Amino acid sequence: MKLIKVDGPKARRLGDLALHRSDLNFTLECLEVMEHLPEDQALIRDALWRSAVIHYLKCFGDSQKRFQLDPTQVHKGCPPETHQAFEWFKSLRNKHIAHDENAYKQSAVGAAINAGNKSFKVEKIVSVALTFRVDSPANLRNLRLLTQRAVDWVVGQYDECAKGISDELEGVPYDDLAARPALQTHGPTVDDMHAARP
Repeated sequence: MKLIKVDGPKARRLGDLALHRSDLNFTLECLEVMEHLPEDQALIRDALWRSAVIHYLKCFGDSQKRFQLDPTQVHKGCPPETHQAFEWFKSLRNKHIAHDENAYKQSAVGAAINAGNKSFKVEKIVSVALTFRVDSPANLRNLRLLTQRAVDWVVGQYDECAKGISDELEGVPYDDLAARPALQTHGPTVDDMHAARP
């Protein structure tokens, strides 16, 4: 048996769907691990939560290298609350996790003043940075439901696309298929960090 390379728009779409499925499955794995972590593991829980939100929404972003999932297609037939939850997580990612633009991250500055019986009034300047947690059981459940819905949609699209490619290849003479180059992958180099993949 030979594994041949398949090119073209359908193959590119199938590859993009595989990347989406990988990100979505990673999201589900993060949420699964979080559920079994004790509350006193706040740093690990927060890292898993942030990673889950980022990987989920990465599939709906504006990447130039893979097609992005359309929430209106993925959530078709769902109640309006589904899209509201999606928009909440999108704002969470954009305005809290990636950038601190909303009230879920705050700072406050104060001055400790003495009783007025010293030659100076200000004892110390203090500041506090606050990050409010949003990884409640309800939010975990909502992210899991949204992610599972996206996984189901992606798997359906993947299967449909793979069948289309298979049907097309079945129409190609065997000798032509056998003459195609083998599928190869290449690991990235240091220089690839700054460049978009082909």
